[in-house]
Amino acid sequence: MLKPRLEKYHRNIALFPIVGCIHLWVSDDPDRDWTTMLAPAMEYQINVYSRMGTDAGQPIPAATDPRTLPRQDILIGTPDTIIKRIQGLQKRCLLPSCVSGRTHQEFHMIPSWPTWNV
Repeated sequence: MLKPRLEKYHRNIALFPIVGCIHLWVSDDPDRDWTTMLAPAMEYQINVYSRMGTDAGQPIPAATDPRTLPRQDILIGTPDTIIKRIQGLQKRCLLPSCVSGRTHQEFHMIPSWPTWNV
């Protein structure tokens, strides 16, 4: 579906970046972090976007219950668990092999995102 449209505008599909976004959280206690940090943060984000996206004069959608968020769709776990899940995604989605074959001891070598102190 994408290839013909890129070709129409003389874009090289091999050089076209495909970007996806997914929540990723590595922890020594993922259950604790899901309950105390990640689910509440996602609940807040969803509720803010719901309020911002509501047309003037329309009722605001009901607040999201963090217990209903699909944790299985979020990469949260120990370093070994996360690496295995990313490797599984690579096989299914043809993702770049940034963590392929790495162990949890090497996980810190993957470029990291800024740390947010709140």
